[in-house]
Amino acid sequence: NESSGLVVSAPTMLVSAINELQYSEDDGERRAFRLLLALSALPQGERLARIRRFDGPKPFHLSHARLLQQKVLIDTASVSALMGTEDEDAMSKALFVPRPVRDYVRDTMDETTAKSIDRTSIELLEIRKDRFIAHRTAHPFPHLRWL
Repeated sequence: NESSGLVVSAPTMLVSAINELQYSEDDGERRAFRLLLALSALPQGERLARIRRFDGPKPFHLSHARLLQQKVLIDTASVSALMGTEDEDAMSKALFVPRPVRDYVRDTMDETTAKSIDRTSIELLEIRKDRFIAHRTAHPFPHLRWL
């Protein structure tokens, strides 16, 4: 964090791309930056559908993720079918921030923002865990419910 005086050194292109989004006059670019902040708190990544309302009443959209991907600030990975999702292909991909980008973003984030984003991501993970447990305990063999 800036308060500790330690900032990860980063390539000029990375710093420039992030600053361009963070200080943009365009609302879509600023929303893309907020999506980058949210994803930086989720090292394993997350589906856009799951974090759409991470920022409350201002949802993230596919256009924000595409902008980050064009700037090579995020990448995607397929979500396992075991997650129990059958969303559209674009929404079933997990978005994640590569480690060098994540380290730079996290190290330049102020403490208040970092705590807020971390708190929201922990709540998101708790909801996911609770839903997984509820699904697993509802019936151990859902395909045999009729027996």
